[in-house]
Amino acid sequence: MTRRVTSQEAAEILGVSRKTVERRIKSGQLSATKEGRRYIVDLPDEPEEEAKSRQQTGDDSKDVRLAAALAELEAVRSERDYLRQQTDNLSRNVSELTVTVFRLTETLALPPPQEAETKKRRTRAPWHRLTSWLSEVIPGSEELEEES
Repeated sequence: MTRRVTSQEAAEILGVSRKTVERRIKSGQLSATKEGRRYIVDLPDEPEEEAKSRQQTGDDSKDVRLAAALAELEAVRSERDYLRQQTDNLSRNVSELTVTVFRLTETLALPPPQEAETKKRRTRAPWHRLTSWLSEVIPGSEELEEES
């Protein structure tokens, strides 16, 4: 035997949201007919005890999921605290090494690091090769090379 209820009533009976009921209708898990803009769901009659036990089972599964989520949260917090401690230790080490490097440079009286000097390359005009070739081929073209 089935009873016909709206999608909102079905959601309350099943302990889910109205959207979930509509998804179940579209996937074929629930049978329903559309009247106007709303669904009328065909729910099988079940004793009140079964409905209550189903709702309690849903609540129990929520409690289990909540407990698992809280345990996961505690593990993440523990890992965060560990990583913060490691970061603090590394920061202290970097500070100590920086002080040591400055003391060593003062003790050894090393000059500060300088940038490498770059050689300035003499750039020639693009026609330089042409004029040098011309001086070899055409006598008296040395004046052209001197001008460039």
